[in-house]
Amino acid sequence: HGDGWEDIAKKHTSNISIGRMLTSEECIQLMSESKITLSIQQFFTAGAHERIFNSMMNGSVCVSSRSTYLEQRFEDGKDILFVDFNDIEGTVDKIKSLLDDCESLSRISANAFSKVQNDKWSDRLSEIINMQ
Repeated sequence: HGDGWEDIAKKHTSNISIGRMLTSEECIQLMSESKITLSIQQFFTAGAHERIFNSMMNGSVCVSSRSTYLEQRFEDGKDILFVDFNDIEGTVDKIKSLLDDCESLSRISANAFSKVQNDKWSDRLSEIINMQ
């Protein structure tokens, strides 16, 4: 969804469709309906985008670029899948394998869900308030 994907979609018409920009609510709704959420976050090399946690809280397996924070919080293949930019085909194979293995997909999703239960905005606000 959004702009800039047209060239990729033209090359992979059977696998990719382009949609309009979404509101935050629409994006979260689509994550809850998806088995896999891809989140490449080029600007978050030491942190994370909320999309990571939203996807996990909504039962989708998150496939993400690495960051030092995410590597401290999550284990590759256990509760997240990290993209290997040196082996994109290997990452694609892992995703395909997961989509064919409902048990592993469910296990990774459940592991992630259990880890992010205290990562809602209300939890973050409470933590900031309690810092004083």
